[in-house]
Amino acid sequence: MSLNCTKKRSRNRKRAHKKDALSSREVMGGSRKVLNKSPLLGPSGPNDRTCLPDAIGHVVPPEIRSAVLHSLLAKLPPQGDTSIFLANDGLAQHGMFLKRVSGTYIASGGPAYNLLQEHNCKLIIHIKLADLKKRPMDHFVAWDGNMIYDRPHNVKVNNSTDRRNKAGSTAVFESLYHKKFFSRWRICNVYELASL
Repeated sequence: MSLNCTKKRSRNRKRAHKKDALSSREVMGGSRKVLNKSPLLGPSGPNDRTCLPDAIGHVVPPEIRSAVLHSLLAKLPPQGDTSIFLANDGLAQHGMFLKRVSGTYIASGGPAYNLLQEHNCKLIIHIKLADLKKRPMDHFVAWDGNMIYDRPHNVKVNNSTDRRNKAGSTAVFESLYHKKFFSRWRICNVYELASL
């Protein structure tokens, strides 16, 4: 085998390696849906609309979670969603409340992008959903800077692609509220768990 052939193969390998290295930087990863294995809340009555208490349960300190959820479920209305007012009434017994901070996340890029820039937080996100028949419904999820907590799935947010731009951040929420099941979704309000 000639020396020229060996040099040519070596150059080809180096080019292939560079090409692989460049393409590996462009591989798009993304959020990962994981089954929410936390226990379901047991409603204190016939109302099974517990998404707000459930979301709050994911951002309160674990040592008082059970007591807080008990207080929130005691405030559950006979039917329909629990209001922020009622949730704050239950949280007040534990020295906490939900403070509206929506304005912080309305800046350019939109709320999904701005929310996903948080890395350590205790936020409750109010989302307006519409089913395939375009019937509207309110929904609440929790966001701690790492995971969006929902049922039946949570979404673990990727630190690069999901937070990089508006399209990546929007895709995270679209994975939760897929077009097969929802005609639209919109982030309406954001609340921070705060101390009284």
